[in-house]
Amino acid sequence: MRRHPLPMTVLVVLVAFALSGCAPLISRLPGHASAPCKSNSSTEQIVTPGLSEARAVAMPEDEFWQLITVLDGSNSDAAYKRLTARLSILPVEKLVGFDAQMTIALYGLDDECRAEWYRKHDPSGLGFVADDDLLYVRGDTVSAGRATWEKAFATDTLPWGTVDPLSGGGENLLYVAGDAAHTEFGTSNNDWFAKVQSAFALSYETGSNPDGWSN
Repeated sequence: MRRHPLPMTVLVVLVAFALSGCAPLISRLPGHASAPCKSNSSTEQIVTPGLSEARAVAMPEDEFWQLITVLDGSNSDAAYKRLTARLSILPVEKLVGFDAQMTIALYGLDDECRAEWYRKHDPSGLGFVADDDLLYVRGDTVSAGRATWEKAFATDTLPWGTVDPLSGGGENLLYVAGDAAHTEFGTSNNDWFAKVQSAFALSYETGSNPDGWSN
């Protein structure tokens, strides 16, 4: 039996539904040609209380990135030991300021667009990226220096410059300020973390930036 064509109004409703509620699901399917990823590098960042707190205590960006040059683009243990030694001559308030600016830099790269970029370019070829992996490669990108970080922020990528993306060394960046506080002032890990948390609540953990994730 011959079927009757759907009324035009029904077709319009179905098309509208497909373009609205179904579109986000379709865009997440592998290989779907979706619109360019919208990230925190292309929008005005949501200023959370934690971000405001971190900015209030962070050392100036120029000073932070000058200290990062001590790494000389390396994420080796020796490079982080050099940075720890350089930080250990600073007062503890400066160490908190370094930690705050480091957290801001990592937070700025916490983004699903960059996670997808890294998944596609991961030299290990695993085809997925865990939360910690994304945190550590963000650490690699910061360790590579200001120009590399600015490129990552502007282009939704995670270029790690001259550092070795397979080393996992970017994790060590997270601890240099605390290690310096322990070396110079005998501060325990618990005391250091408590001091940082009392100064600002911003987190560098993957998924912490509300501007970078759709869920």
